[in-house]
Amino acid sequence: MDSSAKPSYLALLGDLAGSRDLTDRAAVQERLQVAVQALNRLHGFEMAAELTIGGGDQVSALFLPEKGSLAPPAACAATELVLGLGLRLAPTRLCFGLGHGALSVPLAPGTPIGALDGPCFHLAHEALLEAKRRDLFLTARGLGPKDPLLTGVFALLGTQLESWTPRQVDYAREILGGQMFEDEGGLADTLAQKEVAARFGVGPSVVSETLKAIRLERFRRGAWAAALAFLGSDID
Repeated sequence: MDSSAKPSYLALLGDLAGSRDLTDRAAVQERLQVAVQALNRLHGFEMAAELTIGGGDQVSALFLPEKGSLAPPAACAATELVLGLGLRLAPTRLCFGLGHGALSVPLAPGTPIGALDGPCFHLAHEALLEAKRRDLFLTARGLGPKDPLLTGVFALLGTQLESWTPRQVDYAREILGGQMFEDEGGLADTLAQKEVAARFGVGPSVVSETLKAIRLERFRRGAWAAALAFLGSDID
């Protein structure tokens, strides 16, 4: 990449699907705030601008690729933002848009994400609108061959997540936590099933059978594939 060129960023936009029709919209917005705070505590240091709520129902975050690709920790963080919000807000559905491109002005320390603008956000907004129009979990734009790859992997993950019952989501969220990847890459150890069972006052076999029924290990492997899709020289 030309050193004189503007740096490229990866913008993530998310929105609650059908938020105006929610009967418990205030409660959902409160859950969204709690989720954003938790995810920022876990992954804020990997973002160029932390996850932020705007307009009541929308979220946005910004990542800075290094040498043409997201570093592994940032790739894992971007994946966990999407899946973490999905797990914390279920059964309320979200749609996401990813956009890769420049900012219109240099990013200064402390600049609120709502004050930023540029091609990365324009593409993310277009991707978000497309995700809503096509009923997809996430759509990506500006990443070349990675656009259909990320869109497809997250489509499968979103479909799996949306098929779970509220109690199944509870177990999955507790098992996965907010950090399903190890710092050096790869899948992290999950929370002990006995501990999850104790939290919900059920037997360990109940949790074990539930996790088998929802194919949680497939979900974790899909999440790892999504993180890997953020890596590579196709981001430039």
